[in-house]
Amino acid sequence: MADDPQRPQLGTWLALVIWVVPAVAGLGLGGMVLVSARAQGFQDAYQLGSVVVAPVLLLGLFIWLLNGLLLWFGGRSFRRGRLLISSL
Repeated sequence: MADDPQRPQLGTWLALVIWVVPAVAGLGLGGMVLVSARAQGFQDAYQLGSVVVAPVLLLGLFIWLLNGLLLWFGGRSFRRGRLLISSL
């Protein structure tokens, strides 16, 4: 069962998490450092920080909505009988 090509491998997921998560965190940190460098005080930096965070949240919301839409279309087009016939 470990050689099943359709089964995701743990190493692949770990590599993706170890590679992508620090890159996204570094991108956010770099954006916040740029905002803080331009700000006059801590209140300005705090308010401008939301300008950096808001697009990321909106992008995440868009991805979740797209994911839900694709799952909904996939569920509506799924036909169990056709799947059973094609696997025989």
